[in-house]
Amino acid sequence: MRTLRLLLLVPLVAELILGPGGLVSATFAAHTRRQPTFLNVNKPYPNHVFTAVIWGVDRAAFNPAPEVVYWKKRICVTGLITEYRGRPEVIVTSPAQITVLPLIVPSPEGGAKK
Repeated sequence: MRTLRLLLLVPLVAELILGPGGLVSATFAAHTRRQPTFLNVNKPYPNHVFTAVIWGVDRAAFNPAPEVVYWKKRICVTGLITEYRGRPEVIVTSPAQITVLPLIVPSPEGGAKK
């Protein structure tokens, strides 16, 4: 089960924590205007619930590439939430906005452990 939690820190600024399943869709659109990297959570594009967008101008700060380093990882994203085509997104300009969290593994007893 994947969980998506948005916590308001100040008006329009939020923290997103992606649940146990990890990042489900990540794309670097190298041949598109502004060369965006899309990190989609909960469900793959076009059914995603939330997107973290990294523009090409900011991509060099991420090494290794964000679609590689965060793939299937449980992450926390912080930043200003905006809406694009009816879906929430955060524009990420720095690796400091994304934190990799410990994986949650279901225990044999039915609970979850980190």
